[in-house]
Order: sequence, then structure tokens, then C-alpha cells
Amino acid sequence: PGNEDSGMFAPQIAIAVLISIVMVVSLTGNSLVLMVIINTRSLRRLNNMLIVSLATIDLVRSVVVMPLFIVVELSVVTQLPKGLCPMYHALHLSCEMVSIYNLTVISLERVFVISRPLVYQLMITLRKMAVLVCVLWVLGFVYGSLQIVWFIPKKDIPEFSGFNPSAYAYQDSSEDGVCQYAPSPEYAIVDFVICLVAPLLIMISCYLKIFCVVQSQMKRIAPTSTNIDCSDIMTVTMTQRSRMRINSSASIMTNTSTKSKRGLFRLSDNKAVRMTSIVVGAFMICWLPYNIIFLLKQMHPDCVSALTWDIFSSLVFLSSAINPFIYNFYSGEFRRALRRILT
Repeated sequence: PGNEDSGMFAPQIAIAVLISIVMVVSLTGNSLVLMVIINTRSLRRLNNMLIVSLATIDLVRSVVVMPLFIVVELSVVTQLPKGLCPMYHALHLSCEMVSIYNLTVISLERVFVISRPLVYQLMITLRKMAVLVCVLWVLGFVYGSLQIVWFIPKKDIPEFSGFNPSAYAYQDSSEDGVCQYAPSPEYAIVDFVICLVAPLLIMISCYLKIFCVVQSQMKRIAPTSTNIDCSDIMTVTMTQRSRMRINSSASIMTNTSTKSKRGLFRLSDNKAVRMTSIVVGAFMICWLPYNIIFLLKQMHPDCVSALTWDIFSSLVFLSSAINPFIYNFYSGEFRRALRRILT
């Protein structure tokens, strides 16, 4: 028994070390994102409210959820107090919901900006965006809190083949001890659809729409605009666009048609589109395997080994560490602001 415990404990230590590294990277990166945006006036614009919201929820995952995950993974030697297990799962799901739907709204916002820029200026205000962010957080944490309801023991859960009970024991959670969680297969299906399938379909649709609009505008502009520097187009910010007036007679180019000017207006967000696309892609790479394994584990418990579950459970936290680097790499304005703050 001693050798088995030692062998089972070793991968837990490795996972805890990995999560600790991810936690430090995420904490540092997202703190820098918030610091740069808050301290740089040109970055304190409407569309960056969603970036601030995403960085904030990633900070919550770094400070609260990841340490709890480490405690759960090390529960083979640490008995968990009553209530910690449901709190951990509720926070985990809440942060997942806020993160993925934040990214969903970012993709919708990008479509709106690119396809209807003037309507966006008229309809979307700072107050409306703040309300939207608050609604995302409230709904996410309300849904996550429903996890606690599923901690009422209702049935005996079959043993998992090679499953490490110290990580997630699927039994009664009414007593102090290991973390125990027993969602029904029906709940697992609903959670899979709400947390992954629906947002993923929305994001894919949005970015396909963005791609089509950008390609259409590029083809429309190309024949009439031989002296356009696309790098200049990319630098147009939301702040600059907000200063424009719908009835302005100023031209982006002296001999460009009205339709072409609107196309240039939309193309200015192409770089931001690529950035947010990569953010969403990275998030889905981190979350898709976990959600599939979670669903499979509820349907066919014997198919999921302890190592498989531990790997994919820890993989989801990489998204919080990846996002700040994506912002830094793709935004020249952000990089310059960061250098000014750090030097």
C-alpha cells in the first residue's frame, strides 16, 4: 500500500508544480494587462472593457481556483474540510462560465464593430458595456453556484478503474475528507452544451462572418486604392473612431468612394480580429479536451483513467496564462505602453 500511495502521489506533485508555474505566469501577466490598461489613457477605451473583464477573471482563477485545485490534487495526504469541495467546484465552473462567455461577447463585439461600425458608435456606450460585463459575471457565478445543489448525495457511484479518489472521489460529500463530487449524466450533458457547444458555435460563426466581411472589403478597396498602407489602417483605434461624426465630409483618401471609406473603417480592426481569434482558439484548445473527458467520465467512468483526468483538468488553467502574452504580442500600442511603465 505504501508503494501505491507513493506512486500515486508522484504525478500529483508534478501536476501541483505545473499549476504553480502557470499560476505565477498568469498572475504576473494578467496583473500587467490590468496595470497597463488602467495607467494608459489611450487604452482606456470601450472595447478594452471586455479585455479588462477577461484579465480580471483570469486573476481570480490564479489567486483562488488554482490554489484550491492544488489542494484537491494533494488531498491524498490532506483531508479536506467540509464545504471546501463544493466551494471549489462552484468557483471552478463560475470562472469557466465567465471566461468563455466573455470571449463569446468579444467575438460578437468584433462582428458588430467590423460590420456595423457607425451603428456600434451610436448604440454601444460605456454604461451599456459596463452593464453587460456585470451581467456576464452575475450569470456566470449564479450558474456556478448551482453546483452546490449537486453535492447532495443521491446514489452510489461505481468505482473508476485506476481512478485516484484523492483527486475527485465520487461518493457522499457530507463528511470531512477527500473531495467528492457526483453530477448526474444528465447534468453533465447540459453543462457540456452550455459551457462549450453553444459558445463555440457562436464564436465560430462570428469569426467566419468577420473573415467574410474583411475579405469582401479588401477586394472592394483593392482596385480603387493603390496607395493605401494597410499598416496605417490597422492603427486606427476605437478612440479615434469615436471622434468621427456620421456626417463628416472628411475623406480617408481624396479619391475613395463612400463604400471604400467604410471598408477602410472596418479593416482598421483586422489586427484586433486576429488577436481575439487566437485568444478564443487558445481557450478552446485548453477547454475542449477537458469538457469531452468530463462528459465521457459521467457516461462511461471506466474509460477515464486517473492520469488522463488529471492532465486535462490541469490543462484548462493554461488559458489564463496564455491570454496576456497574446495581447502583448499582437498589440504594438500595448507593448509601447508596457515599456513606458516598466522603464
